[in-house]
Amino acid sequence: MARRSRFSEEVRERAVRMVFEHGNEHGSEWEAMCSIAEKIGCSAETLRKWVRRVRAAYDAALQKFDLLALPTAPSKAQPLPAPDASLAEVVQAAWSNIANTQPFDHSHHPVISVPCGTSEGLPVGLMLVGRAFEESTIYRAAHAFEQHADWRTL
Repeated sequence: MARRSRFSEEVRERAVRMVFEHGNEHGSEWEAMCSIAEKIGCSAETLRKWVRRVRAAYDAALQKFDLLALPTAPSKAQPLPAPDASLAEVVQAAWSNIANTQPFDHSHHPVISVPCGTSEGLPVGLMLVGRAFEESTIYRAAHAFEQHADWRTL
């Protein structure tokens, strides 16, 4: 019988994403992921399934297209938290813009971000995602985009 987690689904999802993002900072990524997953009520198999689902979804999309063009961040740049901000505020600010890039840390699709314009004086990123082992495609596309126009004037 699986034990019921005292953490909400959202907390578990964020923790799993954090582990994927920072696992190597604490030794073996897989060991760190499994250790934290156990503490939040997820199994190692749940982590494996999540990675396989993400990889399969992007592989399917890349069967139809040479590359995918996505925003690098889900929102424009936000101000840094105040020096006296709580830990929760600092963590929220740190995690607020990794949602679009983080899945590729584990799906192993090549990704590059190029500036493609500005919003209120801050750069906006265009993320190009390619098929596994086809880095040259994203490099050529990024170079072509950068040669086409100056992103500061778009």
